[in-house]
Amino acid sequence: MSDYPLPLDTQSAIGSLNRCQNPGLLFDRYTAYRPGWSLKSDPRARTNPKYKALEVVRDTRMDATLHRHYVTRWQALVSAAGAAPFEAQTDWRFITGLGRKGPLEVGFTFHRIYGFPIIPGSGLKGLARAYAYFALLEAAPDSKAEENPDFIAIFGRAPERGEDESTASAGGAVFFEAIPLDNPDLELDIMNPHYPDYYTGQDAPTDGQNPKPVFFLTVKPGVRFAFAVGWRGEPNPEAHALAVEWLKKGLEKLGAGAKTGAGYGYWQSLGAARVPEQSAATTRPRPTAPTPSAGPLTWRRGKIVKIETSKKHKGSLMDIETEQVYHFHAIKEVIEGDTPGKNALVRYAVEEHEGKMKVVRVRKGR
Repeated sequence: MSDYPLPLDTQSAIGSLNRCQNPGLLFDRYTAYRPGWSLKSDPRARTNPKYKALEVVRDTRMDATLHRHYVTRWQALVSAAGAAPFEAQTDWRFITGLGRKGPLEVGFTFHRIYGFPIIPGSGLKGLARAYAYFALLEAAPDSKAEENPDFIAIFGRAPERGEDESTASAGGAVFFEAIPLDNPDLELDIMNPHYPDYYTGQDAPTDGQNPKPVFFLTVKPGVRFAFAVGWRGEPNPEAHALAVEWLKKGLEKLGAGAKTGAGYGYWQSLGAARVPEQSAATTRPRPTAPTPSAGPLTWRRGKIVKIETSKKHKGSLMDIETEQVYHFHAIKEVIEGDTPGKNALVRYAVEEHEGKMKVVRVRKGR
């Protein structure tokens, strides 16, 4: 049975880690081990401890509902920022963060909280910038990309040697981190150096050396990711659209992540991003106000504490005499007449609903 590098009381408190649904947490923090655990293979047991640990990460899938809700929040953030989202899917395997340090000697970039693969916005900005150099050089071989007005508008400008710092400017493009729209499946891959002694400078590349396989995680082909490019400062629709185009072309032509020279990390653009449909099993009904009884209502005096009409359609009030706070939903069904503002004096009625007192009517006035 595997153990974890945690104090015994901590292990007892958290219980079984087999229920963990965060592959990033398992990869970065909770790598299982046995007594005498080592990254080196045991030729007698014919096992590779690192491979076994990566298998656990590969087979761990995060909660689908949690992932879908995060995608919804990401799209709301992108929309609020006025960014231009689009989808792309992996053409073949994709590796993100292979060079990062970790307990298994290979890296992978997981979302720090939720544990699904991401592509940091800084990396996407660098990819778009790299493709911009190729595109501008092809269009004008004798010019410098750093002097192109669109390049400066998108990526900014650093002062050259001898120039005053006041000539510097920040770029207008904002590159959001890319996230998977599907709950992504991971796959294991292998690098197998056949001449380890040669690479360490100990011997010539002879056939008598034992290969030392290096296992690492990848995102499988066909996984959809959502990308977005926003804009800050003075609007510049043409430069904004060009930044999106450069990022798309960079994903298709140059590839993202590690080992692009070996065919990893290339993408196919799919158009505007879509949120995965929510299954009926996980759909939550919107809260509704309790149905008033047929008898007369008892009215009390209160004061509005909070009212939200734009999105959540809910509010709260405080009883004038008891100072007890009540919350209510579906305000269009609860409030009679005009909607009162914050701190407005109101009269309200409550009824018992499922063992709790619920506000069923609110009207302005003392």
